[in-house]
Amino acid sequence: KNIIITLGENGLLIFKNKVYKTTQGEIHLASEYLPAIGKNVLDPMGAGDAMLATIALSVSAGGTIEQSAYLGNIVSFFEVNKIGNRPVNLKEIMDFLSLREELTGNSYSLPSTAPLVSIK
Repeated sequence: KNIIITLGENGLLIFKNKVYKTTQGEIHLASEYLPAIGKNVLDPMGAGDAMLATIALSVSAGGTIEQSAYLGNIVSFFEVNKIGNRPVNLKEIMDFLSLREELTGNSYSLPSTAPLVSIK
């Protein structure tokens, strides 16, 4: 089990179901921080719901918690830049992924066996 805490314009925290010991002998949960992609918010309505729904869909499709949170963060970014609770489409996500510096050199494509989900 993992815990995800959304931090609004500051991004999100993932607490993983893994523990580690510090050099002082303290036991901590492994965690990861993902900063928000952008801080310019047009309308926050639906952003948290879109993020968590994307994370749940990605994890249930076999993605890791880190991959899923990354995708959820992207969807949230698009959602806050639309007026009202508007759908994010697959083309927006794929175009965005193709431009991400941290993914340079890694060609991102849907596996040929991936079930297609209509995202409009």
